[in-house]
Amino acid sequence: MLPILIQHAMGKSPPCLTYDPSASIKRPKTQEVGSWTDEEIAQFEERCRSGPSSASPSHSTSLSASGALTCTA
Repeated sequence: MLPILIQHAMGKSPPCLTYDPSASIKRPKTQEVGSWTDEEIAQFEERCRSGPSSASPSHSTSLSASGALTCTA
């Protein structure tokens, strides 16, 4: 995402940037994140159906490195 923003800034007239400071940044090698199955979507919706509640301030969702979205209540 950063390179896209930098290219936009460099392409403006007059340019906001005259060089790309992110040119030397290498993208991390990560595994591709797969799509959720219908079963995984149903499981997530079931666990998070009520959404965050004021009685449960620790309710949260998170995305793991493998792309799994988890909901804790």
